[in-house]
Amino acid sequence: MKQAQWAGAIVVLAAMVFAITFAMNFLGGGGGEKKAIVVKEGRQLRFHYAMGPIKGGYVACEPDPKKVYHCDFWFDNNNLEAVKVGLDRTSCKCSAVELYTLNEEGRNLLLGLAAGMAGRAAEPAHPLLGGLWHRLYVVPGTFALEEVVRPRAQEGAEGRELLKGEEAVDVPAGAVGWVRLSWKGQEGETSAFSATLWSQEKGANPQVVQALAAFHKPVRVLPLYELGELKDEDLQSKERRLEVVCWSSTRENFRLAAAPSEGLPRTPASSTFVVGKPVLLTRAQRDRLSERNNDPEQPDHTRRGKVLCAYRVPIALKGLAADGKTPFPIGPFRRVVVLKSDEDVEPLRVEVRGRVVGLVDVGADADGGGLLLGEFSQSQGARGSIAVRSRVPGLTLELDEERTKVAAPFLRVKLLAETKSEEVRQAWELRVVVPPKEAYGKFPRREDPAYEDGAVYLKAREKGKPERTIRVPVAGDALRG
Repeated sequence: MKQAQWAGAIVVLAAMVFAITFAMNFLGGGGGEKKAIVVKEGRQLRFHYAMGPIKGGYVACEPDPKKVYHCDFWFDNNNLEAVKVGLDRTSCKCSAVELYTLNEEGRNLLLGLAAGMAGRAAEPAHPLLGGLWHRLYVVPGTFALEEVVRPRAQEGAEGRELLKGEEAVDVPAGAVGWVRLSWKGQEGETSAFSATLWSQEKGANPQVVQALAAFHKPVRVLPLYELGELKDEDLQSKERRLEVVCWSSTRENFRLAAAPSEGLPRTPASSTFVVGKPVLLTRAQRDRLSERNNDPEQPDHTRRGKVLCAYRVPIALKGLAADGKTPFPIGPFRRVVVLKSDEDVEPLRVEVRGRVVGLVDVGADADGGGLLLGEFSQSQGARGSIAVRSRVPGLTLELDEERTKVAAPFLRVKLLAETKSEEVRQAWELRVVVPPKEAYGKFPRREDPAYEDGAVYLKAREKGKPERTIRVPVAGDALRG
């Protein structure tokens, strides 16, 4: 037999002997006289892992102070006498430390599980576990302690809160139980919660248990999708598609509804920005998303965490709406998708931004297709202008007063008559005025209907073709004074 095979056989034999011995002697099963356990000076509980959670990673939590989370640290008292245990100190954010011991029924559940694993011990030892806990957690298909047996074994267990001071709990010889470290939801990303216990005498024989926790919003999504520059002719021939992905690292199920938020009410037939019904991701798709989100080279660390449930929301930018007469606007665009989930989750807003070029040119390249007013005094107001040019013969341009009043009610706008130029066939000057005390703060800005869009809309007409909309965003910051 090869050396590697001998080594493997020894591991298997040792694990089998340990599991059977543990089940018969430590938990009290089987007949015959129990073997004595040597009592050591300064006796302590035997924790089978001091860093939680048991499966590695962290406890996924939500930043809600009304919710309480915990991590359990299993132990046994392998001494012949009781061990007195007290609390020395905790990290400042822990809300409670409790000690529980299993009753007879709970012990019997673990005894049966351990005994049934005597012939399934070929796996290598877990670096954090030993004895029974290795068998219960590591052997394939036997995460029963975590998923099934643990809740049943814990039913009816007696618990005591550990308080700082002289007060202590006596853990009987041979007892099996756990220390529960609890904390409340809080703002932040990751935290380590710890408790230091003493044994026999206050301050003596310290033992530390520590749990790692990550705090995530219940439902997450990337807030911005930047599409860059899109050619009008390409959009007219083929719609632009994308998917907004929404996921949770704390909930195995959540509801999701998606809808566009636009400046003017539109019927589905006239919409050029179409938001589809959310589609639930499969297990394989969730795994791929989790792998991307947790890639070490992924710069956006806010995406990290397990993906327990996720949806994809299909979106289509159409060059021409389903009614056959409403084209996608020319110029910079900013669309908002509103995502509504469970009742206790605030609605999420996702921006989809880009710029459609063609038919007309607004300003210079540095202007990005919009008018920048910069900072100005609220009491004095502001004014500015930008050129609109086109090489399309016979194109007419006029102000869409109705839509502009809805999108930017604080603006006063004029579109001057066309002028002649040698470089271009036609040109217009768009003049914008913010009257004194008509605007305040930065614009455009989210979640404020009067400032959310902040754009001027123009109507462009070309002979023999549908009317086109030109969007010219206006940005500024009205300061007090």
